[in-house]
Amino acid sequence: MNSGLIWKAASNLQPQEVSVRADSRIVVKKDIANLSNIGVILNGSPEQFIFDTGANFSTVSESYASKLHLSFLKEHQSRNIYWYKG
Repeated sequence: MNSGLIWKAASNLQPQEVSVRADSRIVVKKDIANLSNIGVILNGSPEQFIFDTGANFSTVSESYASKLHLSFLKEHQSRNIYWYKG
């Protein structure tokens, strides 16, 4: 059910874009649970995120979303669905 809500909420957003230069490198570090983590910059804040190639969505807690200044999707504010529009 939540997956459907997220897809519906994201349907009006612009596609994400990724730029890769020939000399780009992504450093992958294993955490204590042996999950792959990569460094990202989100709203100017350097963070570590789990890199899960099988995940449809990435989630964060409400307090973490607030720390990163993520915005609620207005149509889903009552369901606590956030979306980063970078």
